[in-house]
Amino acid sequence: MVVGAANKGKTSLLLHLTKKGRINRCVDVAMSFNNIPLATVGVELGDWEYSPHTKAPKVTFMTWDFGGQAEYYATHQCFLTKRSLYILVWDVTDGEQGLLDLRPWLENIEGRAPESPVFVLATHVDKLPQDTRKTQLEHFKTRFRELYIEYPNSRYMYPRVHRHCFFVNCFDNKHMDVMRDEIYDFVTKYKAPGMSLSTWVHACDLGRIKRRRHATVHEQKLYGRKNDTKYIRP
Repeated sequence: MVVGAANKGKTSLLLHLTKKGRINRCVDVAMSFNNIPLATVGVELGDWEYSPHTKAPKVTFMTWDFGGQAEYYATHQCFLTKRSLYILVWDVTDGEQGLLDLRPWLENIEGRAPESPVFVLATHVDKLPQDTRKTQLEHFKTRFRELYIEYPNSRYMYPRVHRHCFFVNCFDNKHMDVMRDEIYDFVTKYKAPGMSLSTWVHACDLGRIKRRRHATVHEQKLYGRKNDTKYIRP
C-alpha cells in the first residue's frame, strides 16, 4: 500500500517500480500533457508480478495507490489493513518538515494496522543541489533514525518501520532496481504475525486464482485451510 501526502511522487514511484515484471491495473494511470501522472482520485488498484531473476519464485503484489489529498484521509482509514506492506512516501525537498510530517501517517498505520511493516521512501533526490546533496542526505538519514527508530518508546508508538529511509530518484533505473529487490527480499523473508513464512509469501499470490482480479471469500477460506491458517483479508 503506497501512502503519503499529495504531490509527493507516489504514483510516479509506483509506475517506475512496476516497469519490470508484469503489471495489471484496474484503470490506466491518467497522464498530463507532459507525461506526468495526474493526482490520484481515491485509491487505484493493481496486481504486480515480479521476480528478480528467472530462478527466483514470482510474487504477486496487490498494489494500492492512495490519493494524498486531505479530503480522502477519512475514507483511507477504512482500507488500512493488517498483513500489508506499507510504502510511506515523502518529498526530500520538503526538508526537516517533510520528516516530521511522517508522524501522523505512522501513527495512523499503527492505530489501524499495528505491527505492519513500513518502508519509508524519500523522492525527488535529483532536485537537491548537487554540491550539498550528499551532506543533506546524511543529515536526513540521521534525523530519520533519531525520530522513528532510536526515539525512546518508538517501538510502541509506530508500526514496524524499516531501519533505513530510502532516498530515490524515480527516473534512475539503479534506484528502482535496488527498491524492487529490497521489497522482494523483504516479503519473501518476513513472517507476518500469526502466519507461517510460506503462507505470507503465498498470500501475496491470492489475486491470481483462476486469473481473476480477486479471489472470492470462499476461495480464500479454502486457500487458508490448505496452508493451515485462518482466512486472510488481503
